[in-house]
Order: sequence, then C-alpha cells, then structure tokens
Amino acid sequence: MLTITEALKTPITGLNVMVIGLPGSGKTFFAGWLAFNNPGHVLFNTDDYLKDYNSQEFMYAALEEVTDNISNGNHTIVEGVAGYRMLRKGAQLGTYFPDIVFEIIAPTEQRERVYQQERSDRNFTNVQKFDKALTTVLNDYKNTIGDFEFPTWIQVNNQFP
Repeated sequence: MLTITEALKTPITGLNVMVIGLPGSGKTFFAGWLAFNNPGHVLFNTDDYLKDYNSQEFMYAALEEVTDNISNGNHTIVEGVAGYRMLRKGAQLGTYFPDIVFEIIAPTEQRERVYQQERSDRNFTNVQKFDKALTTVLNDYKNTIGDFEFPTWIQVNNQFP
C-alpha cells in the first residue's frame, strides 16, 4: 500500500485512471492533485452527474461521456463513488477498462470525522450501509473481469491525524 505522496508519483501519462474509495476517504482530493500534476488528462467527478440526472441515469451518463472522451483520444481521470458501478458496468458491457485504479483507503474513524466536519447534513450510519453495497459492487466487478483486462491496482493509504 502506498502513501498519498508515493501514489501521486506514479506515472500515468497515456493511461486512463479510475480513483475509487469509500465515501469520505479522500478520492476527490487525490484525483484533484493527480489531475493538477497531469494536465493532459480530463478529470471527471461522477458526483457532478447527480446534479443533472436521476439516480438511475447518472452513472450511465458519466460512463458515456468518459468512453466518448477515450474514443476521441483523450486520457481520463475518473473519481467518485459511482466509479465502483462504472467499473462493473463497463466490464459487463465491454466498454470501459481503465488502465490503472487507485483505491483510496482511510480508517472509518477518520471518514466519520470528515463527515462530521464537512458533511454534517448526512448521517454516517447510512454511509456505512452504503459502504457494504460498494464492496459488493467491487467484488462483482472483480468476478466479472477476472484476469482479462484487469487494470493495475494500487491501494493508497490516506490516513491523517
């Protein structure tokens, strides 16, 4: 497992990147820095699609826009909790296979603290239920993809005081 600093030094030139992690783990922070240090990539935040689409359509809209960008020769960085579903659906449809996945790992206590400080309108107990669903989706993806097209997988420890 790499630290944030170590992971940000990973060369991604010419690669399509997915950043996943449980809510409050630091995906947006990490992806922002990754994009800042790699300006040739197009950054997609899957949460942004929630504003324009309903809960059933937003992941498909993000998946379509990302795959269109890849088809047009752009390199992408995709982040957000919908990334789990995008990985699974992309593999099921045979349309989206990132080259590298950064999985951001943060302790539950830290994630809860982030929620209390930054997202006080949300109940962390509900977030923990959502965590289980995301883990199920990730396991489905890994079973779907097998060794075929499996991306480089880097776990990133985002632990801070």
